[in-house]
Formats: sequence, structure tokens, C-alpha cells
Amino acid sequence: MKKPKVCYLWFEFISGSAGGAISHMEGFLSGLKTVGCDTIIISPKRFDFLKKHKNVHYLEWTSKSKFIVNANFLKYAKIKKIIEKEKPDIIYQRHVAFTDVGARIAKEFKIPFILEYNGPLTWVTKHWAQNPTRRLFAEILSPVSTYYEHRVIQGATILTVISKPLERLLEKIHVSKSKILFNPNGVDADKFNQKISGTKIREKYKIPKKAIVVGFIGTFGRWHGAEVLARTAKELVFKKKNIFFLFMGDGHYKKQSETIAGTSKQIIFTGSVPREQVPEHLAACDILVNPTVPNPDGTEFFGSPTKLFEYMAMGNAIISSNIGQMKEILENEKEALLVDAADSGKLKDALLVLSKDKKLRESLGKNARKKVVKEYTWNKNAKRVLKEYEKLQRLRE
Repeated sequence: MKKPKVCYLWFEFISGSAGGAISHMEGFLSGLKTVGCDTIIISPKRFDFLKKHKNVHYLEWTSKSKFIVNANFLKYAKIKKIIEKEKPDIIYQRHVAFTDVGARIAKEFKIPFILEYNGPLTWVTKHWAQNPTRRLFAEILSPVSTYYEHRVIQGATILTVISKPLERLLEKIHVSKSKILFNPNGVDADKFNQKISGTKIREKYKIPKKAIVVGFIGTFGRWHGAEVLARTAKELVFKKKNIFFLFMGDGHYKKQSETIAGTSKQIIFTGSVPREQVPEHLAACDILVNPTVPNPDGTEFFGSPTKLFEYMAMGNAIISSNIGQMKEILENEKEALLVDAADSGKLKDALLVLSKDKKLRESLGKNARKKVVKEYTWNKNAKRVLKEYEKLQRLRE
């Protein structure tokens, strides 16, 4: 069967160039490329990695405040002209609040619409948004956001979800299971691998050669749990002079994490790390931590940290919270040590165990690398979408 031409719609306005959303976009597009699909990309911003793709159309949004109007109305005619010219076989859109453009375009051109559903965005903004004003507006505009979310979900031919909890959430709102594709995040296992050297990074931050380095990378969001690791780091560095902590990345809760961690030459906050330098930063670590915290309202955690798959590909030992997708992907004491989420004491105990046991670190890292290569690459992520499209085509014949 001929490979489909995919129109990828990216309607998020992100000021930075790091984080899980960017990693997912870059990874999925590279996956489509490796499986032989032509792509048309429509984006509001000129991300550097988009230079690798030939057919990219920029909508040139200049501010978040103009986003809604541009997505739904002012730029709709431009998007429509692109679709008329390029004639894609699939419309693929990452879910974003306050727009149903993907569903409308697909319906108008009578082609399948695949919605990448990464969570209920009204809930996400209310509980995870960093700005209190934004959270307030989320509550005020909740009926509008819910309206658009309902429309775009109903208009989807297929909804891809990054975790099983999200699949269960969609089923609760009466989305047919036949429309849902479980398609977890992935990694470029060639770009992230165990052969990369982290020596230069250790030298840059004056970390002793024999030190055990514990690493975290992220955008310091509300659910990332960096503060939990910072609390653990503060306790450990007073007792263990051979353990160093490398907090990589930047974000809203970085300052809070720095305050909790206190001042110690063994605790290093690197600030933002360019995407191309992430692998060698991770390679500088002996242990990588994913300290995700539970949802604040007690609902099931539905996220899928892209850092987790990058950690696995690096072949380093991992400690992760035992919630949501993490406990479904990682087998405790085989591919990682799983600890109770938000429990700095349990995290400290796990770190002490791994810091003393090189063979266990190597075993966990080797097994994690083996699993991610087998099941969780961006190539396989794209192939799962392609397989669903082929099923649709056979049903139409």
C-alpha cells in the first residue's frame, strides 16, 4: 500500500524550544520520515528542527493573545488553501485548547482526521498552569474550552493517546474504544545511546571522576517533581560527599527547587540545555531520576514524560515514581527502581542503594535500553499510526 501524505497541524504557541511537546513533535515527524511518509507541516513558529523538513508552512503568529483568532478564523482560509494544493491523505493534529480546525478541515475535504490527545486541556490549565491569572481564565473560559474539546474529539476518526490512563479517561466520556489508539511517546535510540560520553559535561561543572552523578532534566513544571528531588539532594549531600546532583533545564519551578536544595557545590543547576546537547548531559549521569508527582485533585496521572524514554535509551540506571504510565512501562528492580511518588525519603533510600551498587546500575540500564529499543522508538510510534490508517483504508475498500 502506498504511504500516505500526512498534514501535521501544530497550533500551540510555545515561546521556548525545549520540553516534552517539542520533543514529541520532532520525534513523531522524524518517525514519519523514516517510514517513508511525505509530510506537510503547518506551524506558528520556525523551530530549528523544522529546517530538516521540506514542506513547512508558517502561520507567523506573533503572540499568544492572537492565537485563538488566528487558529479558528483569520488563518483558516490560508490553511484551507494549503490543503487544497497539497492534497494530503491524513490530517494529524496535536490537541490544543480552543480550536477544532483539524476536525473542520478533515470534514470539509473528506479525509481521515487523527487527533493526538495528550490530556483534557481545561483540566491541565486549571491544575498545571504556572500563572495564577491563566488558571483563573481557564476556569472562566472552561465552557468554551470544553465546547471545542468536545467538537474536536467527536470529529476525530482516530484518537491517539500517550498512556493507558488517558485511554480510560476517553472511555469514561463515551469515546468508542475502536477509535482509540494507544501510542506512547518514544525516543530516537540512535541519538540517545549508552556509548555517548559525558566526560566534557563533568569537566565543565567540575565534578570529580569518581563521583556518582544523579540527574534530572525537564522544564520544571508542576507535575515534574523537581522539588521532591531537590529536597532529597539537600539531605544526601551532607552525608555523602561523593554524590552530585545535576538539575538540567529551566522553567517556572526551577527557582523553588534551587531554594529547597540550598547552596552546595554538589548540587548543580545548569539552566536551559540545547536539544542537541541533551544526550551528553544525560551521559554525564550515573543515575537518572523521574520524580513525577500525583495529580493534585487525586485523579489518575495520565502524562507520559518524554524524558523517561530518553533515560531508558541512555542505558543508565533509572529511579522513577510508581504512578501512571511509569509503573506500566518499567518493571521494578528489572528496568528501574520504582518509588512512591512525592516521597523524598523513599527516593533517598533508592538513591543510596544505587549509589553503592554498580552492578545493579548496569543491569537496570541495560534492561531499560533493551526494552525502549524494542518497543518505544519514534519509528514504531509512527508505524502504529500508519497501521491504523491502513486499517481504515481496508474498511473503505
